[in-house]
Amino acid sequence: MARIIVNSFLREALGDKAATLPSDTCLEMSATTMRGLLTMLELQYPGSRRILSRAAVAIDGDIYTNVLAETLTDDNELVFIAAIEGG
Repeated sequence: MARIIVNSFLREALGDKAATLPSDTCLEMSATTMRGLLTMLELQYPGSRRILSRAAVAIDGDIYTNVLAETLTDDNELVFIAAIEGG
C-alpha cells in the first residue's frame, strides 16, 4: 500500500475528519494511479479532491505538479504540497 505522509497541508485538505488522525502519522491506501488515490480520499474525506487535485505531490522524493496520470506501487511514499502560485 502506498504511504501518504499526513502533514499540515493534507490535514487541512482532509477537513474535519482529519482531526481524528494522530499527529506524525501516515495513511496507507492501495491505489494504482494518483487519480484513483484522489477518488479514494474523496470518498473518505468529502471535499478533499478539490484541494488535493491542485496540489503538487512528492512521490518518493520527486515532485510532480501534474500528477493525475502517475502510476503508483505499493512501496511509494507520497507527500502532498501546497502548489505555489505566482503572478
